[in-house]
Amino acid sequence: LVPNNLNFDSNTLFLDSSNNRVGIGTASPDVQLEVSKDTDAEFVALKLTNESDANDTTGKVSMQFDLEDTSGNAVDSGKIQVKKESAFTSTASTQDSSMVFATSLNGTLTEGMTLDSQSKLTIEGEIEAKKDATFGSTGQSRYFTVKSTGNASMIRVDGANDRVGIGTSSPSSELQVAGTLTVNTGIVPDAQDGAYLGTS
Repeated sequence: LVPNNLNFDSNTLFLDSSNNRVGIGTASPDVQLEVSKDTDAEFVALKLTNESDANDTTGKVSMQFDLEDTSGNAVDSGKIQVKKESAFTSTASTQDSSMVFATSLNGTLTEGMTLDSQSKLTIEGEIEAKKDATFGSTGQSRYFTVKSTGNASMIRVDGANDRVGIGTSSPSSELQVAGTLTVNTGIVPDAQDGAYLGTS
């Protein structure tokens, strides 16, 4: 038991016995563990390393979060995991990794989102947007595709040519429907812009 605060090497490690807190780089931690440094450069506060050098992808490193149930049992409730996409060698081109985010579903950690080395984001469930969603920006050519069981291009937004296709991956006009179009309330052409129905 330590009745008083302890300060090692000018705040390299500080034990706040009054508030049961630990500070690294600070003598006034605000939470149970606070890591602090005054720098104008990037500050890496925590680094986790899996030293496995096996010629496979089994070596992973994770940070896990637990919550207690009403009986006081710790439940695996969340995890952030970084894993190899292939065996790492000394060649940089083999050192690709993915980051996986998991949450608890019925008491079991379940992967819900993966960010791979190509910046591809895979989400296992639904996406709910509370505000507007924007893809790309002015001056950029971006594509957006909605796939279905029987159609790889159910909806295709061609950002390079400012076109939208339904049932086609390469629309030839501003809106192209490859299939039957059903209109319940009619179509009103704008004659001032030279709009037409039928063959031009």
